Amino acid sequence: MGIPKPQRIENVYLIEERLVEGFENEPQATLFVDVGAGYGYMVAGLRKMMPDLPGRVIAQDLPNMIQIAPKAPGVEMQIYNFFTEQPIK
Repeated sequence: MGIPKPQRIENVYLIEERLVEGFENEPQATLFVDVGAGYGYMVAGLRKMMPDLPGRVIAQDLPNMIQIAPKAPGVEMQIYNFFTEQPIK
């Protein structure tokens, strides 16, 4: 059966219409956070598809996932346990 391919984010969510329009791009503004991101494939695909998106794109997961996740240009990998307070506001 194998491992299923990850769903592409652009097939799930209207990025331009729902996130980018009206986004106030300040120096540390965060556009998108993927909580429980695993290897970060969704946000890496987002950045690859739309490299000029404004703001920070962050993948959050437990240390064991973040430590082995491949690095992706324009994606911040962040250790986070979703049972604790979200550090990104």
